[in-house]
Amino acid sequence: MNIFNDVSGALGGTESWIENQWTHRLVQISVFSAVVFWFLSSYRLIEEVKRMVSKVFKINLGNQGGRVINAVIFGLFMFVIIRFIMDPLVKQMAHGGLVEGNALLEDDDSEDGHA
Repeated sequence: MNIFNDVSGALGGTESWIENQWTHRLVQISVFSAVVFWFLSSYRLIEEVKRMVSKVFKINLGNQGGRVINAVIFGLFMFVIIRFIMDPLVKQMAHGGLVEGNALLEDDDSEDGHA
């Protein structure tokens, strides 16, 4: 039974550590960036975007141009996801509590306009 307590204590400590790390803004953005990058880095998607830009604007982007377009799309996705999905979700998860490094969440919690 002692081994079970040791294992459950270690798992509980790991879960607590993960919860503590999730309150750091940098960790949140890093996780969401990795997910968005994984989705947008598909060769098939990059080639399809290059093909569509070439067809619509009659421009041959080449490899570097395709990477630039992909980087712009990544930046736009990150802005939209962080601003309109992640921030409200984190605020709801924190129940109005402070999330480190997030002035937006801190300002939203203040009714009189003072942080």
